Amino acid sequence: MSNAPTNVHPPYTGPETRCTKCGHEGADTSYMAHGLCVHGRISEVIGFDNNPRLHRECDRCGYQWDEATVEQDGAPHA
Repeated sequence: MSNAPTNVHPPYTGPETRCTKCGHEGADTSYMAHGLCVHGRISEVIGFDNNPRLHRECDRCGYQWDEATVEQDGAPHA
């Protein structure tokens, strides 16, 4: 049995991502090793995530979402 994290998040979209809600190109990105999953303008805890992930927040509308890390998505990156 492997202890490697499973890919439970949408795939990594690259360094210049587009908001999945409003389509704006540009989002703040934070690496989250594991822990509380916090979304929303009032920092609402919506669960606990054991998997590493990239937490994104749109620069225009503030929408927040998570993506798989580069290592999890399986695609080669330069």
